[in-house]
Amino acid sequence: MDLTNVSRDDKIWKDHLRARKLTNIWKFYDHFKKEEPLPYDEIFTDYAVWIMNSRWTDKVPFAGTYQGKEQITKLFDDYFKALEIIKFDHEYEIVDGSEVVVHFNLVAKVVATNKIFDMEFFDHFRVDERAKIIFCRRYYDTFTFTLPFKKEGPSHIVDVKTNPKNHKINFNVDYDPARLVWQIYEDFYEGRLESAKAACHPNFEVSYKGPGLKTEYALVPYPGKYYGMSGMDEFMINLGMTATMNDIDRYFLVEGNCVEIIFYEDWSVIKNGNKYIVYTINTWLFDENGKAIEMMCSPDLYEIAKAYHPEFDL
Repeated sequence: MDLTNVSRDDKIWKDHLRARKLTNIWKFYDHFKKEEPLPYDEIFTDYAVWIMNSRWTDKVPFAGTYQGKEQITKLFDDYFKALEIIKFDHEYEIVDGSEVVVHFNLVAKVVATNKIFDMEFFDHFRVDERAKIIFCRRYYDTFTFTLPFKKEGPSHIVDVKTNPKNHKINFNVDYDPARLVWQIYEDFYEGRLESAKAACHPNFEVSYKGPGLKTEYALVPYPGKYYGMSGMDEFMINLGMTATMNDIDRYFLVEGNCVEIIFYEDWSVIKNGNKYIVYTINTWLFDENGKAIEMMCSPDLYEIAKAYHPEFDL
């Protein structure tokens, strides 16, 4: 593509930069979904880090931090040996500077148990000036992901799903969604719940990853699907009445009508005082009028479950 006479403010230039940043990420997924060996030197830096989210590296399969060619290559070799990928569905992605978040759904069979899982995953990448991958943390329902690796229990495992109708980013918005989300959180943390609700569409959805109170694994009060203003009330009560926030660090990635918030959270369970410290990704999507239509939350739910019920074990 000849960009000699294209202004850096021109959409053609911006689309070119966006596509360039995604070049090696798409190469990664081309190999991932086919379960092919990764061309590490082509798509990763020498010092790249890959993190499968969860502190519980002895309980959650593949959880942990992997650095460099040897460790990352072995991680995915082991991943492909353990799983047979049945279906990979890309949902959408956002690009903000050198950072990219990719949403996808994976249906796969665990070879050792013959069980099938159907789950969404969220990969948060950073790339360098050559578009090589420096870093990725994969977010997912860490509790549900353990279930298909167990001999007992259900043979087909499905996580809480986001709404497919929202899997298309609207790039033509005239508002700042990060500012809108910031105010919603400030209102929520300060107890101004009616103000937080006023910023949301009447059909607002919460998609909180993890098994909720109406499931077989009723360990954490607030995961699940919530709909509308009554659902938002229920979610805020389930969270706010059972846990208190000690500290939180967050930053925002934005493109179009989508905001990805990367959290490092420190909470305590009110009933027993146990702390949980988790890395979390929240996704907020807005309509054309700047009203929030869906919030997805994917924390390390295994860590949260152990805080609420330290006696449980999988």
